[in-house]
Amino acid sequence: MIGIATRAAALFPVMPRFLASLLVLVSATATSHEQRETGLRLLSDGPGGEAEGRGDEEGESRRRGSGDDRVGRRPIEDGGGGGSSTINLLNPLKCGVQSAPRFRNALLALKSPSDDFYIEAWGNARIYYVLDDIYYFFRTNERAFVTLFWIGPEGSVFIPFQNLELSPNKNHKIDPNNIIVEPVGLERWRVLATQTPHSLPCTGDADTFLSALRAIQRSGPYAVGRWDVTSKSGRRR
Repeated sequence: MIGIATRAAALFPVMPRFLASLLVLVSATATSHEQRETGLRLLSDGPGGEAEGRGDEEGESRRRGSGDDRVGRRPIEDGGGGGSSTINLLNPLKCGVQSAPRFRNALLALKSPSDDFYIEAWGNARIYYVLDDIYYFFRTNERAFVTLFWIGPEGSVFIPFQNLELSPNKNHKIDPNNIIVEPVGLERWRVLATQTPHSLPCTGDADTFLSALRAIQRSGPYAVGRWDVTSKSGRRR
């Protein structure tokens, strides 16, 4: 099992960790202070890092896209436009696989095949402590359908949501209703974005998930985002 659970888990001494929350759109806010449309949106991209501390609520101080070496793309920190949205994920989802080294390694090796379609991902922290809240941030240059893979310290792969629709050129803050729990260690997020909804199982063995991933890669354009964090025991000081 991996080291995340729903916030309700904090009320109980023992509960399954292989839990998270699936998408239910709730609210969207724009930087212009006008209400924008709400919908299922998501995903992002960015490399790992060692800096301690929480990220900015909008992720500006922590975020770096996986395409830092991408030529000719304006950094999204210099404005970017498009506004922002907040999406709460409320319904429990229990998807993933606990023992799948080949599938895990395939996820870790994923890279965007082109700079034409990209997704950026970041979190609200680089280092989390037990019971810390988790928030995801995403931005893409095209309408995308996004799935997040959370690879836990012991190698399990958890899927908090699948095919979350993300509108382009807008920062999306995702509240998955999750907190950090044991076990702790290196936590790796891999985000897969496609231009049309993709097919991925919720349960199955490693070969089932790996076959589905390969089929998605063959089916059309896709983009990959990443964000690596560290979780620790104890509480934040």
